[in-house]
Amino acid sequence: MKRQRWRWVLLIGLALVLSACVSTPKLRPTAPTAAPSATMEAIPEITPTPVAEATVTVSAEPLVDPSRRAPTQPLWQYFQQHFGFVDCAQLAAASQRRQIGYQRQSHALLAVLNQSLAEIALVAQKLEAAQLPSEFALLPLVESHYRALASRGNRPAGIWQLMPATARGLGIEISNDDDGRLDSERASNAAIQLLVHLGQVFNGDWRLVNMAFNAGEYRVRRALRQQRRAGQPRQANTLAVSAITHDHLAKLEALSCWVLAQAADGKLPTLADPQVLVALPLAQPIQLDFLAHLSGLSATRLRQLNPAWRSALSPDIAGLTVLLPTSHAPAARAGLKQLQALPAIPWKNWQAQAGTQNPLDPGLPLDYPISAEQLSAIQQPAGSPLPNTGSLHWLPMRTPASTPIDAVEPAPVADQLQAQRHRVRAGDTLSAIARRYRLKLADLLRWNRLHLGSVIRPGQALMLRGD
Repeated sequence: MKRQRWRWVLLIGLALVLSACVSTPKLRPTAPTAAPSATMEAIPEITPTPVAEATVTVSAEPLVDPSRRAPTQPLWQYFQQHFGFVDCAQLAAASQRRQIGYQRQSHALLAVLNQSLAEIALVAQKLEAAQLPSEFALLPLVESHYRALASRGNRPAGIWQLMPATARGLGIEISNDDDGRLDSERASNAAIQLLVHLGQVFNGDWRLVNMAFNAGEYRVRRALRQQRRAGQPRQANTLAVSAITHDHLAKLEALSCWVLAQAADGKLPTLADPQVLVALPLAQPIQLDFLAHLSGLSATRLRQLNPAWRSALSPDIAGLTVLLPTSHAPAARAGLKQLQALPAIPWKNWQAQAGTQNPLDPGLPLDYPISAEQLSAIQQPAGSPLPNTGSLHWLPMRTPASTPIDAVEPAPVADQLQAQRHRVRAGDTLSAIARRYRLKLADLLRWNRLHLGSVIRPGQALMLRGD
């Protein structure tokens, strides 16, 4: 009985399995996926890398003639006539919302444009030379409001907000003394080269170029490959990239249309010729304050135009240029030409000295042989009058590195007897001063209430006697 019962159980189970197989519908073969449209660009398979932008190979040759620093036509006229890809009549919803917001902030945006006008003209001229759409002149406005923002570590910096790996891949040097991303001239050259490269990669689809500038070339190419596999049309607005990248494009489109509207109403600021920036090449490192003296420009303004210099001395790199307003460029050229006529004196060794002695006094001790006429020319940049007694004078001084302490010659005995004080000059050290006047270092320290770790500065007066 038990065997028969198990047989019935097995038969019933087998019948249920067979009935289930019969009732299951057969799967129909799916139709093959439609091939991409013939007009769609075939995008090769690419394995993204973490620093893809740094592997981009672009020409290191400058795209712009350094002697030209403004568009060949008025700035905003150039902007209107070279509009390349934004259609203000058919903006996407996100761009329309951004445009409404910018319209409400017109007063603040006009102030930003007015402050950044010289830099905008510099970028516009480079775009014109590279035959790129004028909308990209507003890209630094989206990135940084045209402020050369500094950063640390693996963070973007400069008006173009370039990442360190991207900047180095484009030939920009980043060091403790110089961050080329903060230099509007070098950073703009690099950014234009990157835009040209991306324009070639994406066949002149400038919306995709803008998105790749923000998100990276390989992220955009991967998203395009996903679109193609899904059989979707190639559109920037539906690309599978971050919301930040889509908003980046919306900002650029909205700003471009806002500028067009302001230009039509005649509300945009104008650029005067003296404000146009020019890049002057520097053959040697030079003190920033000394260059400001030669050009007749304030040191504060010179630092604002060249924020990449992280110290008082310009970086010692090949092809370095300094940005100056056109109005001050002739004086700077003349001053640099005077320095070139003194090949024995390194530019960086010119130091500011405060004192009451006229710098043209034949009795003034100098570290380099130089005529009174040559020294006078350095003191009078752009024909300005000789500084009054007690003001700063620029004199060629040897640095500690070029003048070892053992090489300092003692002062003559007559000078030792007559000297009451010593005016500290750049490169002086306490031990060198004591050796020069044949004094004991301990006495010099005691008379001036100093110790071995004390710091002395140019212009400081040191007592040479204890009475």
